[in-house]
Amino acid sequence: MTSPTRSSRETRLLADIDATRVAYTLFEHPAVATVADSARIKTDIPGDATKNLFLKDKGGRYWLVTMPAAARLASALVV
Repeated sequence: MTSPTRSSRETRLLADIDATRVAYTLFEHPAVATVADSARIKTDIPGDATKNLFLKDKGGRYWLVTMPAAARLASALVV
């Protein structure tokens, strides 16, 4: 599935996912910055609401943390 507004990076990523032959459903929606914003667009997307935090540690490594939307991450967390 190719969208006229899809970037070449997105196209390559989807091609890589397709190459795994793992079944998936792609849900496209506007970007959101908060859990409240995501609740307004989630009406047709199945599953639990989540939030994602993209972090970088002092060593320069990147981490993607995904958790339930209602969960709170301890402010003292140091990676």
